[in-house]
Amino acid sequence: MPTIFILFGFRFMFYANDHEPIHVHVIKGDVSAKFTLFPVTLIKNNGLKSSELKLVESVIEENQEVINNITITSKENVLKNLNMLQTAKGYYSYRNSNIAKVNLNGKLSLAYITPREISENIGTYNDKMYEYTHGYGIIVTAANKINEEGEIINLQKDFESNEVIKITEPRIYYGLQTNEPVVTNNKNGEEFDYPKLNSNTAENAKKTYDGNAGLQLNFIDRFILGIKEGNIGLALSTNTTKESKILTNRNVIKRAKTLMPYLLYDEEPYLVVNKEGKLVWVIDAYTTSSEYPYSQMSTIQTDLLTKLDINYIRNSVKVLIDAYDGTTKFYITDRADPIIMSYRNIYPSLFVDKDEQIEEDIKNQFILSLIHI
Repeated sequence: MPTIFILFGFRFMFYANDHEPIHVHVIKGDVSAKFTLFPVTLIKNNGLKSSELKLVESVIEENQEVINNITITSKENVLKNLNMLQTAKGYYSYRNSNIAKVNLNGKLSLAYITPREISENIGTYNDKMYEYTHGYGIIVTAANKINEEGEIINLQKDFESNEVIKITEPRIYYGLQTNEPVVTNNKNGEEFDYPKLNSNTAENAKKTYDGNAGLQLNFIDRFILGIKEGNIGLALSTNTTKESKILTNRNVIKRAKTLMPYLLYDEEPYLVVNKEGKLVWVIDAYTTSSEYPYSQMSTIQTDLLTKLDINYIRNSVKVLIDAYDGTTKFYITDRADPIIMSYRNIYPSLFVDKDEQIEEDIKNQFILSLIHI
């Protein structure tokens, strides 16, 4: 039974897999009581005095939201479970998950948001290039409760479900596992969306890409790009038509680094949903320097092989990338940072104009920046 906090000698506790409605156990020595959380109501008393009950009740009322949003499962546990049980016969995999506030029955509650990305191990070369081109939607998992067997509770997991978070465009063409180019509008017809697991047939949901991303290439263009990408199959493919478009630079971290290589990027981007119901990646970006006066040097590990000695770091940029069409915007969030303002002067067309602000619905989903490098 995890302890939430101890106050005035009372231990406020709850069972991780306790039954509904949500309630709190309060223990002090040999006496105890139990209160429901919404509303705060005494449902069992085992020896507490009336004055003690009033005190405990007031403490619970003041801390309702804190108690309701204690996380009892971890990101690692969520990812492990989803990669075991929610791959839809191996079509999908899960790389990252972020915690967010979601509206459940009119109350804000903590949940993990996990993008459902297409597996890199599914199908042949042609399958991955022309058919299995994108992931699909998200899974929403409760962060503050588990079931009676101690397993996570997925609040929204079906492909077309919108009961917790409404999504109008669930397809993920740009993500963390989209490392290879794909060709849309090809001779194979529609692309794979998701398997209809409850169907009596082996039918799959499909759709043709209609976004703005991609380049329409003739044979010479494809041949040059195929050589550049080290992909001779693309150069010689017979699956393309004059309407075909190739989508490249689809890994969101690499995409941001390609556009602006002079920033340091968080290696754990997270997915949010904007007010139109579209999926958007958020990447925290940092300016760094080793020349800041009167500052102590520190060494940070930027990847498995690279270390960086710095004495200045500032989270001055948010990068937003549309998961469907790859539209990438660099927003300066700290205009007091002299380094980012210098970059702004050097690359004025790269950064969003200061008059264009990040939408409030996206801002409200930002996570406190913790460097994952």
